[in-house]
Amino acid sequence: MTVAEIAEQLKLNPQTVRNWIDRQLLPAVRVGPRRVRIRQSDLDAFLKLGADRGDQEQAPQTPSEEDELLSRRALANRLQRSVSWVDARVREGMPCEPPSEDYPHRRFRLGEVKLWLEQRAAGRLVQEGEDAAGAGVEQLASALGEAASAAHDRDQPQLADALRAVANAAERLADALERAPYSTPS
Repeated sequence: MTVAEIAEQLKLNPQTVRNWIDRQLLPAVRVGPRRVRIRQSDLDAFLKLGADRGDQEQAPQTPSEEDELLSRRALANRLQRSVSWVDARVREGMPCEPPSEDYPHRRFRLGEVKLWLEQRAAGRLVQEGEDAAGAGVEQLASALGEAASAAHDRDQPQLADALRAVANAAERLADALERAPYSTPS
């Protein structure tokens, strides 16, 4: 049977039938670069599977795109990155399914990989923010120290002492920020 014949018989759009074939839900035999044929027995088995689920005209559910197991190359294509980029991220701890007897290579779940990448990006942003805060506090401490010196030179000892105290507090804060353990948000 052709795609058009099945679509007409089931009162569906032909693209729906093509999608089932592309997702390998409905077996088909290629008879040219753009033509396929479907055996009646394969169509019947496909429809029976849908009927057993109480859904005669719908395709059996497949895992969502996020849960689908992908090869390195498929993951690289989905993320628009190179395979060597994927390999480098695996060395950094990117989650993957280990090789098995059925499939001797690592496989990836797009949803898990995206979450891992988002967490890494968030962690980098937090670290950059902490670094910027530390640098900002150091600059503030330096400026306060200079202002204290200028106040002392102008014979304003009380202002100089107050500025020096604030500068010392800012330096302690900068030191504390530098020593603070960095943690990735979970």
